[in-house]
Amino acid sequence: MPTQLDQIRQHLKEHGHITSWDAIQAYRMTRLSEYIRQLREEGWQITSEWEHNETRRWVKYVLVAILEKNGQQILV
Repeated sequence: MPTQLDQIRQHLKEHGHITSWDAIQAYRMTRLSEYIRQLREEGWQITSEWEHNETRRWVKYVLVAILEKNGQQILV
């Protein structure tokens, strides 16, 4: 069974972005920012984009690229 971190990896590869609400609905996960931090430490380039409507605002994490250990960039 995949870990929650594996689920976030796969989601970002398939969709290119994720929000906390996406993570809650799809995976019943409430620690998305911690998993994003771990992925960034692994070399994943993920930007944080603020979105909002009339009553609230939230962060959308967008996958830009994944860096391999040799420093080569793989664009997604």
